[in-house]
Amino acid sequence: MRNQETFEYEDEDFKSYQYENIGVIKIKKNVFEIITDLSERNELLTVFNIAAFDQNIDALLFLNSPGCFSEEEYDNYMQELLDHGVNEDQYKESKNIGTANLRAIKINVLNTFVTKIMGFDKVVVVGFCGSIVTPFFGASLAADLRYGSENMYFSLTHLKHGMHPSGALPFFLPKYIGQAKATEFLLKCSTINAEEAFRLNLITEILPENNFENLCIQKVCDLTKSNSAIINRTRRLLHNYGAELEKYLEKEDRIIYI
Repeated sequence: MRNQETFEYEDEDFKSYQYENIGVIKIKKNVFEIITDLSERNELLTVFNIAAFDQNIDALLFLNSPGCFSEEEYDNYMQELLDHGVNEDQYKESKNIGTANLRAIKINVLNTFVTKIMGFDKVVVVGFCGSIVTPFFGASLAADLRYGSENMYFSLTHLKHGMHPSGALPFFLPKYIGQAKATEFLLKCSTINAEEAFRLNLITEILPENNFENLCIQKVCDLTKSNSAIINRTRRLLHNYGAELEKYLEKEDRIIYI
């Protein structure tokens, strides 16, 4: 537990630190525990909120350790639900906070981060390495820029688990690649490697796996050398579908239990 309200923080699951004018948040492991455990997600939200008000931070960079957004982590999370006796009937019928509602908690927490990113007044950048499953693929599309390592790929595994694509992926993906192509990806289990993601404009640039973290930081530092006020005004003009996103999230919340 933190002793004071500072951006710098680290525990076994994630760390946050500042490099020059860049706030960096790196997920180290147990990402599904972070978003379903109240204490852990509050810590993550705290550093996010501190970055929003810290005048010495001009941009926020999210990174991940290889494997923490992977299919294996997703499978382990879903198996944990099954081990606690969660089945589809319970999930559809229960609206109580408990193990039968962990999937809804995950969706709601992810949506909270999506809306926070969209409302953030500073540049938000994501740097991905390794496998990135559906929920975090979707949430990343709310960011301004995405960098991928050479071994990075998006893994659309929601159908495998009998779930709709979360992280607002059905909202964002058509805006990047069009309705028809987005539908094709979302209605079948598939992967999108770094080269294809770059070709589809889903990531901004492919960076070498070696020294990936430092390369991402340098890219963001170069970006923020321009007038930060102009950058942030431009960002607000680009993100002009806040009401549309809000309606989408309200609709998703209604159909979770259908």
